[in-house]
Amino acid sequence: MTHFPAVILLSWLAAACASNRAPDMFDASTRTEINLTAAMPSKELPLGAVPKEPDSVEVEIRRIANPGAQAFSVWLGLVAGGPGEPGRFVELGSLTPFPADRTGRYLLAIPEPARAVLERCEPGTRLRVSLAPVSPDRPLPTSLEVVLAEPVWRGPR
Repeated sequence: MTHFPAVILLSWLAAACASNRAPDMFDASTRTEINLTAAMPSKELPLGAVPKEPDSVEVEIRRIANPGAQAFSVWLGLVAGGPGEPGRFVELGSLTPFPADRTGRYLLAIPEPARAVLERCEPGTRLRVSLAPVSPDRPLPTSLEVVLAEPVWRGPR
């Protein structure tokens, strides 16, 4: 029982430090979820924290409900909302899970046109995330549901 006060003190210090810690941008559990379905295949959201020189974006697919296992893609792009360019779409890229129900993390390199938009920090610029069929003659299955974590922007290390 001689260590009892030390255990209490260490527990109190750990709790105090944890409560003052900023959310970890690499911890996917603290990120907002994005739900996409065949009925609502696209969403726009704020960019979030973008580093000064972004070079990639991490996309985590958390859950996929795809009973028919039909292939689909997730497309990302920027909707530039700056003066003189309202609504201009700039593609970031796409990913296609394989097999079609495999969750995981994907890293997309940011193409130069999108990087230029991000570096200009145009007010009102949003991220668009969309589901799309891999083949135009096969629409998204009505039962498809994909849950992603809010994407994380990466810069040089």
